[in-house]
Amino acid sequence: IPITAGTHNFTNNNVIRTFVSVVTDPDDTYTVLNTCLEKDYVYEFVKPFLGDSLIAAKVPLWKEQRRLLNPAFNQSLLDTFMGVFNSQSRKLVQELGKEAGKGPFDHWIYARHNALETVFLTSLGVDFSQTDLSKTEYLEALENMFSTMEERLVKFWLHSPYTFAFSDVKKRQDESVKALHRVSNTVLQTRKAELNRNVSDERSLKYQGTFYT
Repeated sequence: IPITAGTHNFTNNNVIRTFVSVVTDPDDTYTVLNTCLEKDYVYEFVKPFLGDSLIAAKVPLWKEQRRLLNPAFNQSLLDTFMGVFNSQSRKLVQELGKEAGKGPFDHWIYARHNALETVFLTSLGVDFSQTDLSKTEYLEALENMFSTMEERLVKFWLHSPYTFAFSDVKKRQDESVKALHRVSNTVLQTRKAELNRNVSDERSLKYQGTFYT
């Protein structure tokens, strides 16, 4: 059952009371999700990492980006990734099998690496195992990034960009962003070079065909 919840704070005699609204009807949920598109200011906290992406963009930009991304969520296109999903699932099962019979263990150690590989294979078409990039370094930076965003969220005095700018949390976040962007920029450059090479090869083949004709 779809559930959408929200909080509203009211001050009465210096006492803050919180009311929670819960929507359970699918039609009501659809109306809420398609009407209340403006995001809360806390979404600004992810912009150092994600910029004006779908998660943090203002409504006009979000609508344009969503329209452009719609073809990427076509079922026929998603079906082409079934081979990747199957192979990655089998790989994860094999890795988890190493822990069988050894008692409790942290499955996240294996799941996070597998999830990262799957995302890069499907979204970017890049096999992490065939690059010089460090999965461990990327995952550590990613977890540190989420940690700084969480810390800023719970410490209300860091909500202001002015106080946050001089905090140790900001310094740690900048280091994480730098590491994350280094990996993403390397991947994008690799993909761009591959695409340019493919275009060049196609043009060369067309030229040879025209020449021999």
